[in-house]
Amino acid sequence: MALQDTAPAPKPTLRHLPYAVLGLSVLALSCGSIMIKAADAPASVIALWRVAVAALVVVPLVLTTRQRELTSLHGRAILRCVVAGVFLAVHFLLWTASLKLTTVANSVMLANTSPIWIMLIAMATGGQRLTRVTGFSLLACMTGAVLVSWQGLALGGETLMGDGLALLAGIALAGYLLLGARAVSEMSTPIYMTLTYPSAAVILASIALLNGDPLSGFDPQTVLLLCLLGLVSQLIGHGGPSWALKSLTPGFVSQVLLADLIISPIMAMVLFAEYLTLPTVLGCAAILIGLVVGASEASLKAETR
Repeated sequence: MALQDTAPAPKPTLRHLPYAVLGLSVLALSCGSIMIKAADAPASVIALWRVAVAALVVVPLVLTTRQRELTSLHGRAILRCVVAGVFLAVHFLLWTASLKLTTVANSVMLANTSPIWIMLIAMATGGQRLTRVTGFSLLACMTGAVLVSWQGLALGGETLMGDGLALLAGIALAGYLLLGARAVSEMSTPIYMTLTYPSAAVILASIALLNGDPLSGFDPQTVLLLCLLGLVSQLIGHGGPSWALKSLTPGFVSQVLLADLIISPIMAMVLFAEYLTLPTVLGCAAILIGLVVGASEASLKAETR
């Protein structure tokens, strides 16, 4: 019997892959605050391990596969990445310290207020005008920030300090994102990470040494958490959305990432019994509404350009 020719089976479609990567990134980001909370190490060291472990993975790959792009960069682009690394180091240091002093819900919410500061900077520099939508977004986020910090204002002490550090971390993140947006328009994301992560690691290592914080010698569980923080939360949590942007709109990606602000507090309630008070719930809802509205307007502006 003669053999019949058969057509090759069609390759499985990959159109859903960006959505899967984005969903995995949200989960990886949400696990970050939990791992920081559980790690028994100083804030500066936790932040250092996070960026250093990620750098140990990214830098060798870039040096072996993207040498031509790396050597073609001009000095200003490299300097911009180094300064972005400084802002990233400050963000992670302040945010990690805040998680040791206040609840996960408060810390995550306040540290993610960077869109507020980006909008304010844009309006101050004439890059954006105050529209009704922008005004509503700012008012909602600021009201939410006050409500989220209400318990800290009442209790004072460490809780209030933790909320303040998280808010400052959000401002530092705004600076990092503004510099990063300019930098990635001139280079690929892996190159940007190769220049930014080591810069942040040097700053954090210097701070840790000045504080006299031990860089090693931790218990096995803490070492595992620190490694996972760099591999999962940093590489997947931060790298995944950058890759997904090749197929998905920035507005959609930014709105999906807001799920971290819901998942992290839920995980903290289950693992650490950090139950939310009514002001915190109302504040979280207000911040989420403000961020979603702001991201929606930014997405519409980007699509109409």
